Amino acid sequence: MYIRSYIKKSVSIGCCLICLTSYIPITVYAEKPDFNVQVNAPPHIVFMGDSIASGYGLDAYDPDDKSKCASYANILSQVFDSELPDEADFKFANVAKDGLTSGGLLKKLQDGEMDEYLADADAVVVSIGGNDLLGPLEGLLEKDIGLGETIDRAISLESKLDEHLDQYKENLPEIVDEIESRTENEDFTLFIQTLYNPLEDFSLTPIANMSVDKIGDLNKIIVSVSDNGKRYKVIEVAEPFAGKAEELTNIKSYDIHPNSDGHALIAKTVRDAVERETFTYYDNEAAMQYEIELEQQRQLEKERQQRKRKIIMAGSGAAGIAAVSAGVISIFRKKRR
Repeated sequence: MYIRSYIKKSVSIGCCLICLTSYIPITVYAEKPDFNVQVNAPPHIVFMGDSIASGYGLDAYDPDDKSKCASYANILSQVFDSELPDEADFKFANVAKDGLTSGGLLKKLQDGEMDEYLADADAVVVSIGGNDLLGPLEGLLEKDIGLGETIDRAISLESKLDEHLDQYKENLPEIVDEIESRTENEDFTLFIQTLYNPLEDFSLTPIANMSVDKIGDLNKIIVSVSDNGKRYKVIEVAEPFAGKAEELTNIKSYDIHPNSDGHALIAKTVRDAVERETFTYYDNEAAMQYEIELEQQRQLEKERQQRKRKIIMAGSGAAGIAAVSAGVISIFRKKRR
């Protein structure tokens, strides 16, 4: 009877020790890190709009391969790529098209032609409005028409330009809405450039004056629609070009487009505006490495817990045997007495 009682007590002790193993504390891992990295250069940038953005008029320009010329878009793609780490996976696209008006850009957006570029864009830089105004004005620069005819054309053109401005004022907010509706990135920022004036110092005063008035009105629309930067950021390209048309454009050759110096200046202006903003990229490589290391820690912890349980179970078994043995010895001693 005494033996049976000791055995029961010993088994109870062993069971208690075994049960205790289920309460061994498991390591609490630190909170998962945030792998969203903030940077000032956009990991994915898209340039769109007209021939100013495409690089028309530059050496080596090819409308079918815009990467060959030193356009401000190409300059900035190299700058931003060099500033970002490999983990940012920098992407760049220039979908500007020669001759595109604000109405043309709006239609392309509505037709979904830009969707694949806009979906994950961090920044979109738009140059639009040049062909709404400069295109018609450029028609006054033909070499083979006389002064009288040029002035007559300028007078008749003024009302047409006002119509273009009214249409631009309607198109611009819709362009902004279309771009925003096609971007899925929460940190997306839209930039719209003002239009420089290549004709401000033109030899024919009526043309120069008209260009100042109409291009000034277009830039006022760009600033106004931005709603103090709430809808988009305005990149002030017009100001650094002021008074430097002959230095920064091909106007001496009756071409209103920026030359290489002009593109370099636009690149600097756009870069300054873009890098004032903050963008984010997800560091996939760091996230994957974290998961690998976390899994390794889990496995090590699991193995450690298993070893503890084996030690405790072995100890509980030994304790039970010792207790039974001690009980038996005690009983025999009592009997001898």
